[in-house]
Amino acid sequence: MRMRSALLALTMATFGTGVLSTGTANAAPLKASITCDSASNRISTRLTGALVPNFTYTVKFTVWTGSRVTTGGAISSLPELGSSVSVPMTTGSDPNVDVAGYTRSWNAADYAYYGETVRVTVLNPNGGTVAERDASCSQDKRVTVQLRCAPEAHTVTATTAGVNFLGNRSVWTEYVYSTTSQSSADGLRFTRHNISGRPDVTHSVTVPESGQWSDTGYVHELSGDPYYYDETVTVIVRDRLSNLVVGQGTAYCVYADNRISTPTARGVTRGQAWPDMA
Repeated sequence: MRMRSALLALTMATFGTGVLSTGTANAAPLKASITCDSASNRISTRLTGALVPNFTYTVKFTVWTGSRVTTGGAISSLPELGSSVSVPMTTGSDPNVDVAGYTRSWNAADYAYYGETVRVTVLNPNGGTVAERDASCSQDKRVTVQLRCAPEAHTVTATTAGVNFLGNRSVWTEYVYSTTSQSSADGLRFTRHNISGRPDVTHSVTVPESGQWSDTGYVHELSGDPYYYDETVTVIVRDRLSNLVVGQGTAYCVYADNRISTPTARGVTRGQAWPDMA
């Protein structure tokens, strides 16, 4: 199949010395962001938050990771990988800044999947790294992630489904989950996060000729009746041949919440609803 290419020209935005907010007592956490806007066909990046006041910095925005799948099925990494834009700036008496990074045009309609991560590095005048932040955005028209909380069965089940994939090709499905639990009204609340950098569960799935596939990632069995329990799952789909990401999604459900009368027993999120990540 022939690859449909989008015009991807890296352009500099107009920069000042940063937009400063008011009140140093309201210093915000430093956060990178990236937006893949299919309506305007623009990708844009920013850094917001607090730095040391009355100081000079260089803020470097780098295309860190990314991959794409055309509507015709061609898989590739982003050609802009490793390219960067550096923005000099000086803070005022207020440390809060809003710095625009790179912008790029793209044609969202050309892609069945598109994902990009920006790394924002704040450098001091000597070139030393002061801070680093990552952010990601994606568009996914093929993958659906579902998380079903079933208190009657004492289970939480994560599943992933794909459509319009190339047939007779294999993919990896990688599951990472987090939970929040509380055994009783006066008990402590615990949150479980995977910080290992590795998936909790990985499966190999062979895509049939139809291009449609599904995978049950895991089934968690819960004992007893918790006062509160919720779960979130993030799924990355990789092409086994290239190891590139070709789909992703997240889902959330509430198994038990005795603070309210009706918990959310089912959660479904399509891949294109993936939020920006700092």
